[in-house]
Amino acid sequence: MLPLLPARTCRWSPPPAFRAQAAETEKSRVKLARQLASSTGRSTAEMEALIEHDQYYSAEEACAIGLIDAISGRDHFHAALRTRTEAPAATQEPSAEAEEKSNDAGQDE
Repeated sequence: MLPLLPARTCRWSPPPAFRAQAAETEKSRVKLARQLASSTGRSTAEMEALIEHDQYYSAEEACAIGLIDAISGRDHFHAALRTRTEAPAATQEPSAEAEEKSNDAGQDE
């Protein structure tokens, strides 16, 4: 068995910039917890506990906690996506068949 080495005490302290950044992060975390508490009607301590670690919630869980107001259906998302990707009729290029029909109509006159 190997002998245990005596524990060493670390006397390193973080640089001032690191301490300042940590203080700003803590202020942001507290501010977020207060805003969530105000929006959800829950206590600040409860919101701090919820955001202390990275946690992910399903849509139903987020709605139950009060983080979101409602869950929209998938149809709503897909309809919005379709209207965003569809080009207006005026800017669509005519197909080869449409061009032939317009050429035939011009020759009939």
